[in-house]
Amino acid sequence: MIRMKKNKKILLIFIIISIVILGIVAVIYFKSVKNEIEEPIKVLDVIDDFHYKLKENDSELKKDLFYELKDVLKEDEVNYQKYAEVLAKIFVVDVFSLDTKLNKYDIGGIDYILESEKEKYQNILSDTLYDIVENNYDGKRNQELPLVKNIEVTESTEGKFGFDNKEILSYDIVLTWTYEKDLGYDTTALVKVGKVDEFMYIVSYSPNK
Repeated sequence: MIRMKKNKKILLIFIIISIVILGIVAVIYFKSVKNEIEEPIKVLDVIDDFHYKLKENDSELKKDLFYELKDVLKEDEVNYQKYAEVLAKIFVVDVFSLDTKLNKYDIGGIDYILESEKEKYQNILSDTLYDIVENNYDGKRNQELPLVKNIEVTESTEGKFGFDNKEILSYDIVLTWTYEKDLGYDTTALVKVGKVDEFMYIVSYSPNK
């Protein structure tokens, strides 16, 4: 009887110690994930009123396109077709330049997505295209990832897109692009850009085969 009580006491102590260890491990894990997501990235420039950001880890090509877009949006009368074309190029460059991303949660192209679609967009990309991206906050990542080298518009046509129970102005932009090294990622696509109020948003992306 005494032996049984002693065994139960030892088992209880073991269970308590296990729970404490699991709790410590869980805290450490969730803190690391939180830091991985929330680690600040320096913003170099912002296009006022449009909330488009240029970050320090963006590629040189994206930086060039950002300032091209900034010039387009400075005009007294914005050329929305030109706005759509440059936005589509920046979107593709940002999405497929995985080499510039700090981790799988540093999702490219999210600035150009409708607010109501951003969470869904981020979840899909972090679980698919970006799932392979390793953490690079220490700058020591040794992983081969795509980096878009150049991009051009090959076709641009005006159309309509169904949004919020109405038709909005849209542009179908066909793009082709190359990488610093071909790793098998998309190289051509149809990007549809829609106009909501005075802003243009990426509303669909369809790779061309």
